[in-house]
Amino acid sequence: GLDNRFTGLIDEVRLYGPSLSASQARALSVLEPLQEIAAISHDKRSNAQQDKLDLAFLDTASSPNIRQSRQQYEEAQRTLAAYREHCQP
Repeated sequence: GLDNRFTGLIDEVRLYGPSLSASQARALSVLEPLQEIAAISHDKRSNAQQDKLDLAFLDTASSPNIRQSRQQYEEAQRTLAAYREHCQP
């Protein structure tokens, strides 16, 4: 009803085709740049900060074999999600 309408402001909107993994969603919430996160000792980083570093490494510095395997894994995850969606009544 009219009482449940959103009346605030939306600062930023992002649309993603496939669903994001939990680590990808956590990494997006981190505003600090990679260099700043890397300067934090490992035991003091949040899970989200570590996810951001891990994903940046996988995207930019990992070997071609690892990047290819990651792409295949993500494609398999999308295929599984599509299959599950198709099977739901």
